[in-house]
Amino acid sequence: MAGECARGLAEEEAAGLALRNRSGTLRDPAGDTSAGFQTRRNPDDHHRRRSPRGEKSPPEMALGSGCIVGLVLIIGVANSGTHSTANATPDEKLAVALAGLLGDSNRNIPRISRAMVDTDGTVEVHWSINDNLTPSLIRDGARQDVVNIVAVVTQTIGVSKQLIIVGDFAVPDGYGHTLERPVVAATYSARTLAKIGPGGIRSDRILRVADSTEVDAAFQ
Repeated sequence: MAGECARGLAEEEAAGLALRNRSGTLRDPAGDTSAGFQTRRNPDDHHRRRSPRGEKSPPEMALGSGCIVGLVLIIGVANSGTHSTANATPDEKLAVALAGLLGDSNRNIPRISRAMVDTDGTVEVHWSINDNLTPSLIRDGARQDVVNIVAVVTQTIGVSKQLIIVGDFAVPDGYGHTLERPVVAATYSARTLAKIGPGGIRSDRILRVADSTEVDAAFQ
């Protein structure tokens, strides 16, 4: 679009220059008309309807309008993105940040089922743990998710008064079915979150440093 606009403007300027110089003599760059530079008049010129001086022809007007519309659309899209981010609630900002880092669920269920920032400073996040090839890999993935959630909450909200993290997974119910229920739950106080720091913490230690945990036997 930018290249077409630039070419359109150049063509308009050239057309205006040609109209000004239709006196029968082509001026050289220095303004001297005696150098013998004579214009050759097209025999068909008298059959063509000339536009009044300074008036744009329909193709030029259409090109100029297209450039303006394109610029308006680009500016509108940019402004809409800025406004949507600026007007988002803390819950919405946190949910977007979590989804961006954790990605989609590979079990066809929502990856983030709750991202809530309470007025007292408590933050609560519920997420679904992804499936994997082995139980060990599933456990490792769940712990890494907790590390990422702590990091996102700290970067998006700051050090919260209390952070509650709950992870769900499909486990056998003893009757040949699977039931989606919490298997990892951890609570972190503001003091503990401040100790973790911006550098994060290893995934094999993230549940150990929590103020309280409830972990299913399969995820120990």
